[in-house]
Amino acid sequence: MSITAVMLMGAKREPFLGACLASIRDAVDHLIVNDNSGLAEHPNLSTMQASDLYRAGRVTIVPSAFLGFGPCRDLCLDELRKTAEPGRWVIFVDCDEVHVPAISRVTKGLLPRLPERIGIVDGYFYQIFQSPRLLKSLDHRHNLMFRFHPDIHWTGQVHEKLAGLTGKRLVIPYRYFHYGYLEPPAVIADKWRFYGSLGDPRSGRQSEAAGEFMQQELQGLLRFYGDHPAPALGPIRDYERDNGDWLNQIAELTGRQALFAVKSRLRFLQIAAKMRYLLFQATRRLTDCPEAQAELTVS
Repeated sequence: MSITAVMLMGAKREPFLGACLASIRDAVDHLIVNDNSGLAEHPNLSTMQASDLYRAGRVTIVPSAFLGFGPCRDLCLDELRKTAEPGRWVIFVDCDEVHVPAISRVTKGLLPRLPERIGIVDGYFYQIFQSPRLLKSLDHRHNLMFRFHPDIHWTGQVHEKLAGLTGKRLVIPYRYFHYGYLEPPAVIADKWRFYGSLGDPRSGRQSEAAGEFMQQELQGLLRFYGDHPAPALGPIRDYERDNGDWLNQIAELTGRQALFAVKSRLRFLQIAAKMRYLLFQATRRLTDCPEAQAELTVS
């Protein structure tokens, strides 16, 4: 069974794109990319063309204007509708996400062995915020992987959602990394402003008071205890080199917070317990499928 990844790519510089592509190289058979930059050449396209996936002929690029996030993602599914047999697994990927090595075990080991009743697989991602040493949250990624059929489509111009999914949902203790907030505050404010222009009022408000909102967010962060994926280390070093003064300010602010280290340690103990519980729950859901059970693990 083949595994297809779908991704959007625009003209905005994506510092973690190369890391993202490297992290899924062995996990997917093909990648469909909607390039909505409107440009014949741009840095993201160069990064894509330099990737092992592209050089192996495993990338299809679908160019278009930017039509909104949902409609652009639908163009990737339109490409799948031309050739894909119903039941093929699809994985949702963003340019600022980097997966861990366990993704290959999920896509190549678990997915092909799941019973037909399972049509959706959810995971979790670490939301790294402003510093590689700070964690905003561990978020539930709904619909990370799903079985394709022609009626599936995306809805919404921004914060788009999948509609038409079929099958039961399985939540697994798989964790990867989102680095969309590991960019300077001005870049984040521009992103919020863009989302606001597409109809997201919360992002619009955040862009208008970006400095104040950023300070509020920094007050609630936790120390990240863990290792970043190897492909992400290069972009992380670049970010630290280019934003040293800002990172020093963040370190000073978090250092003044009472019980910062204690709260962080407790949260990571909670995360570990939650992952063990998810493993237990997923194993129970697959009692009739020992081959799939054997592929479950905490990443």
